[in-house]
Parts: sequence; C-alpha cells; structure tokens
Amino acid sequence: MKTGLFRLTVLTLALISLLGRGQPVSAQAGTTYFITEVDSSQFPTVTFQLRAVDLNNRVVSGLNNADLTIYENGNAVPAENVQVTPHDDGPITFLFLIDHGRLANFNEFGPQNVRQVFSALASSGAFVNGLDQLEVMVRENINNDRTEARLGPTQQIGDLTTWLANYPFEVRRSQNSTKGLEGVADAIAEMGKLVPVPGSQTAVILFLTRYIEDPARSVAVVAAQNQASQAKSEFISIYPLSTDLGQSNREPLEILAEISNGRYAALQRNTASALAEDIYREINTQRTYYTVSYESTIADTATRVITVNTSDVSPAGTVGTYQVSPEPPTARIQEPAEGTVVQREAVRDSNGEPVYSPASLKVVVEAFFPDGFTRSLQSAELFVDGASYDTVSPPAGSTQAQLDFDLTEFSTAGKNPVALEVRIVDSLGLEASAETSVVVEVARAPASGLGSPVALGAGAVVLICMGGLALVAVVGGFFFLRSRSQKAPAPAARPAQAEPPHTLLAGRAMRDQVLATLTVLEGPKGLIGEAVNILKPTTVMGRNPQTTDIHFYADEESSVSRIHCTIQKDGEVFKLTDNGSSAGTRLNGRAIPANDPVVLADNDEIVLGDLGRRGVKMRFNAVAEPGEAMYSGSADDRTRIIDEPPPDEDHFAGYVD
Repeated sequence: MKTGLFRLTVLTLALISLLGRGQPVSAQAGTTYFITEVDSSQFPTVTFQLRAVDLNNRVVSGLNNADLTIYENGNAVPAENVQVTPHDDGPITFLFLIDHGRLANFNEFGPQNVRQVFSALASSGAFVNGLDQLEVMVRENINNDRTEARLGPTQQIGDLTTWLANYPFEVRRSQNSTKGLEGVADAIAEMGKLVPVPGSQTAVILFLTRYIEDPARSVAVVAAQNQASQAKSEFISIYPLSTDLGQSNREPLEILAEISNGRYAALQRNTASALAEDIYREINTQRTYYTVSYESTIADTATRVITVNTSDVSPAGTVGTYQVSPEPPTARIQEPAEGTVVQREAVRDSNGEPVYSPASLKVVVEAFFPDGFTRSLQSAELFVDGASYDTVSPPAGSTQAQLDFDLTEFSTAGKNPVALEVRIVDSLGLEASAETSVVVEVARAPASGLGSPVALGAGAVVLICMGGLALVAVVGGFFFLRSRSQKAPAPAARPAQAEPPHTLLAGRAMRDQVLATLTVLEGPKGLIGEAVNILKPTTVMGRNPQTTDIHFYADEESSVSRIHCTIQKDGEVFKLTDNGSSAGTRLNGRAIPANDPVVLADNDEIVLGDLGRRGVKMRFNAVAEPGEAMYSGSADDRTRIIDEPPPDEDHFAGYVD
C-alpha cells in the first residue's frame, strides 16, 4: 500500500514539474525542429540539415515538402521550390556514467555480466565507427565524492573493448556513499560539450548503478525530477541500468527515465547482455534526419532567418541563419549585334502582291551575375524605340530569354533605324537592361514579270521560248519574202542535210568576257542541259534577282537561298563559297562549310540546296582561252541563222536591209 501511494506521489510530482516548466512550443503537433549546417554557397539555392523530434524526444520520420513549410525572414517558400531528402545515418553520442558507490554490488552481480552491458554496444551493431562518439565517466567517493572521465571521448568502438578488458569492476568500490544524481548532473554538462547544439543529434546517458545511495529516497525523488527536467530541456534521454537484484529504491531511477524520455532497465545476471542490446537497438532507430534545399527569392543583404512551419522564431528547437550580398545582374543582348542591317526583300505571291521576308527578328538577351550567384530569369521585356513591345517569362533555371520583333510594319522601301532595349528581372526581383540598334532596310518590290536577264523560273522560260519562236517566225518570213522578190530564178535545189549548222552571229563581241561555264544538270525544266556563262570575276548565285548575278526559281518556293553562294576567280583558279545558305552547298556530293572558299576543278558538280526541294545541280568548266566557250556550242548567248544561204551567195546578202 505504501509503495502504491509513493508511486502515485512520484507521478503527481513529475506531472507538476512538467506543467510548471511548460512544453516546447513547436510548429506541427508538438514537433520540434532543429536546423543546422546551413549552406548558401550555391545561392539562391540554400541547403540545411533538419532534425525533427516529437514530445517524447523521438525522431519524426516520413516528412516531405507537403509536411514542411519553409520560411525565410517570415516569407513562405513555395512548396514546389522545396526539396526534402530523408537520411537514416545521423550520429549518436553515447555517454556512460558508472556509479561506484559504497553499496555497489558489481562484484556480486558478476564483473563479466557488467562488462557485457558495455560490450553489447559493439555486438548489437548500434555503434558506427567514425560517426558516433562515446565517453565513459565514473562517480566515486574514495577520498572525496567526485565525477571523473575514464575513457574518451572516442569514435572507435575498439577503444571501449580495450578499456573493458582492463577495468577492475570487481574491486573498484568507494569507501563512502556517492551522490549519484550529482554524477548525472555532471554527465548532462559533459554532453553539452559533446553535442554543442542540443537536439541536433541523438544524445543518451546510460547510467549504470545499483541505486541512489545519497540523498535519502524522498529527497532523491525531487532531485531526480530536477536532473531529468534539465536533461529533457537539452533533448537528452537518460537510460538508468540498475544492478540491484532486489529492485529496491528504484523510484528515483524511474523518474530519471520517465521525465527525460529514456527507459529504465532492471538488469539480471543472465539477461543483462540481451537487455542492453535491446536498448542499444532502440536508440539506433533515432538516426533519422533530412536534407532540405530551397530557392531563395529574397534580395535582402541582412542576416536571413530560416524557420519551419512557423513564420516566427520558436522558443524550442533551433533556427537556421546565413547572410549573402546579392548584386543586380548584367544584361547583354547576344542577338542581333549592334548595327545589324536587316534586309527585307519581297517576292510576289500568286495574286501579284509582294510578300516580304524575313517577317520577324529574333532578339536574344542573356543575364550575367557579377556576385557569382547564378540565378534564373523571372521575366524579360523588349522595348522598341522606347515603347514596350513584348514580354516573356523564360523557363525555370534559364539565364537567357528570346523575344520576337515583328517586322511586318516595315514595308516601305528604304532604311529604318530602330533602337532596341531589353529589361530583365531575375528570381530575386533585381533588374538590369541592355540596348542595341539595328537598321531595317526594305528593298523595292520586284515588278511582276520575267525578272533578270538569266530568267530561270520554269514559267518564265516557257514564256520566253514562245515569244522567241514568234519573233523568229516573223523576222524569218519577212526576209524570206524579200529575198524571193529580188531573185528572178528560183535557187537550184541543194543536197539535203541532216540538220543545218547553227552559226553564232552575236557571240564574237562577248567572247573575251567568258571566264567559265555552268552546265545545268538538274533544276528548272527550261534550263536542263543548258550552259550559263560566267562573265564576272565574282559571280553571286541565289534566288533573289536583285542581289544575284545568276538566279533560280525567283518567284517559286525553293531550297535555294536568296543569296546562296559565290564563284570567284582568284588568279588562275576559281573558288566556290557557300554564303551561309539554309540548305547548304555541295561539291561532288560533299557539303562545303559556310564562308570557307574551296577550289573548283573542271567537271566538278555543284549542288545548290536540296534537289528534292527544287535545288539546282550544275557542272563547272573553266575556259582555257577567252572566248573559247563561245565556239563550243554550249554558251547560252545563242543568236542563230534560221536557215543557211546558198554557197554562192554572200552570207549577209539576204539581210542588207
């Protein structure tokens, strides 16, 4: 009956002690958070370690960003910007306190059994070398009552094994009673040195004693409450391990365990090792902690405070702090370059209306960060001649933005200078701007018709051929009738010939200008098999009649670029250069690099664009002597005699008028 009343009194006093002290104020259902090891070296990404314990000083597992709200200087970080990674390899600090009182019964309990209580830490696998740490302290009263260190601190379990083999538990007993609870107070103080941030890792005191010898039991209960409350406030759990076979005077030890959220163990000779292993395995489950990373959105240079699940600093647990000094970014327009001239050229559509190209100009801006803290762009805004024109939000993590400047409003022939400015805002809200200028040059729309002298569109070729035939028929008929009217007798019949010779009449005047020929192998139907003369040292080919010397598909869709390539005479050799065409230029089947001249040889085959998308294939031949091509029958300057005159007449007699 007395024992029952006493235990009721003990529990009542413990409850009063807890209520008087107050529970830790924590953010989530009694959970207390400990933030340590804040790393801002990769700012704006901030990383820290988080340990969470409940009201029983047991770690909370299974947390994720749905359970945690991170606050920085009272501002909540969006959950999508938070990453939570769990770990189960947190460190543990084991501190053994051995009470060598006058009434200690270690010799009676069995020294070997006592040693097994310690060695079970190794056999259970609960201690991790290099991660955990341990220390052994003793309370003894030989010449005076004091607490002294006997081993450590150390991070090697082998040190404990060696110490156990040599420590004389059987003879080490004090002459006088010890104040075991004062030894507990000394152990709590020592733990503060081993774990400087209370609660940041698991900390346990393993108190090996028979029972509290001094003070008396009634006083010891109150003293145990005080020591246990102190341990609880520093998130230290006490595990009393009693060797008293009769289990008398156990109440103070039970109070130590109950209030500090530890565990009382009544040891027996034959079960001491197994019970100790069970306790160590229980402690080993308290290794859980988390790595938390988030993206800061604050540009403040003052010290920043990190809290979890509350915007205020809680009196329990620990907050995280760090300080950085972010600077505004620098903006640089990568495209277009300063002074770029954008040429807008037109072709006529099926209705005869001019269609200008290009239709837009790409503006690319990139952010640079002089403070070394690379961060993403939040927005970029384009201003044209001072007026806001376009705004984009780049993808997350991007330091570059692309905007489009619509050129369709520029359709009047002439040069139009334009001032461009791009203003950027980074993820911290810091701003920067950059400026450049371009000239939009609009070419006059081509007249609807045949185009340049070398008319290479299929439709144009048909029209030219039909017109030429009509002209030849009229002129030929005129001269035929005039010749017959001036000749009385009809000419004698001539031997039939397979084909009258086509003698060139107008070629000699240009023969000294012909430098080389290009024979069309594939391309516009009207030109296949025809040869085109190269008359200039620099000859530009492409699709635009206004900017090229030889053009193809002027009014049609084609893979030939507007300014596709150049053939240039360099001394005695000819060189071919691709002018950055979209579909490329091939020489003898191999693509040539843009803007890098290659030497041409006779019979080289040149392909402009993609033959499957209206490209052109030609064979190149240089002219050895000026005018040679004019007599080869391959030149395209082909003014010819329609019929051959009689051999006894002057060649030009029939054309004197």
